[in-house]
Amino acid sequence: MVRPYMPVAALLAAFFHVAPSAAEPAERAMGYDRTIKGHTFIRPVADDGAFLPTSIGFRQGFFYVDAGSVDTFLGKKSIATAAALESLDTTFAFTDWLGVTATADVQAIVGASEVALYSGPSSFAAGVRFGPVVRLLSLPKWGTQVALRPYYTATFGSVLDVSHVLPSLRQVAAQEIASPPASNQEALGRAFGLENDLIAASNTPLRRTGWGGSLHVAQAFGRFFGAQVSYNLRRERLLASPYDLASRTRSDIYLVSVTHGLTAALTFDGSSAGVPLGVSFETSLAMGNAYVEATDKSADYDTVFIMGPGLHYTGRKSAQIGVFVGLQSGQSRYRTLYGDSALPTTYYGQFTLRQFF
Repeated sequence: MVRPYMPVAALLAAFFHVAPSAAEPAERAMGYDRTIKGHTFIRPVADDGAFLPTSIGFRQGFFYVDAGSVDTFLGKKSIATAAALESLDTTFAFTDWLGVTATADVQAIVGASEVALYSGPSSFAAGVRFGPVVRLLSLPKWGTQVALRPYYTATFGSVLDVSHVLPSLRQVAAQEIASPPASNQEALGRAFGLENDLIAASNTPLRRTGWGGSLHVAQAFGRFFGAQVSYNLRRERLLASPYDLASRTRSDIYLVSVTHGLTAALTFDGSSAGVPLGVSFETSLAMGNAYVEATDKSADYDTVFIMGPGLHYTGRKSAQIGVFVGLQSGQSRYRTLYGDSALPTTYYGQFTLRQFF
């Protein structure tokens, strides 16, 4: 007996043996607008995609950097850094060519070994990014789509770095020897003052605001294969407020950062053949520079390259669930109190959970 709440499409299928693909277009429509020429695209890891379906997504990623070891007074010590990234993003499509997107993320980078903890910076940052997404070109017959994503971004956080604080203790010790305290009370006051100075000097508040934009191209090669490429340009103004131990004051330093990012991803989707799995292979290149506004003194960022495969569940067009693993290269050696590290090797992983509407 047919239940009263059975959907009309399922009722028609029961009576007339209509195929599900023809009987349930409403359910199929969820996520359909990332499908072109029969191929359903997987959103890349390093950047957004050329499609703008209404969606909400969660990403959890991690880095682990192995920079070898250095000789210390206590023997060989490893140099390692770890990072965790949590990200939540949402897109709302007003029409099939215009939408708005927003992303919030939290990132923590810490030293994962003794030498890394006191020889390099750790940081915590939270940021937002939002802006429109515009479909510039759609050629379903050729399997091509192009989209533009201008955006505004703001990040707030701080950097914890004791590498410059520890050497300054030698100067403090020399000053104390040259001018020792006259009483226990004065010695206690100096100790408390030094403690506050060291805490303040170790922490540098950091603020970033900026504008950027990315251009995305997707190309389908039949039902099973597709390719995506993107270019991302971002300009940010950074405000750092380091603490000077000598003057016991904070000063504001403004920097301007310009970064470029290139991403390419190849995807395979087996759902058309009844296999609910997708495979991706992604590469990403990032580079840029920054300069101090007051002096125009500039420095280049490391040109880093990341590549790796991903495995995704593609049984439902309304969802994307998957994992990505990759290797990153191009980072400079770490400078420590005991000398330079080996060339770092970075391992990256990410879990993605995304729902399309």
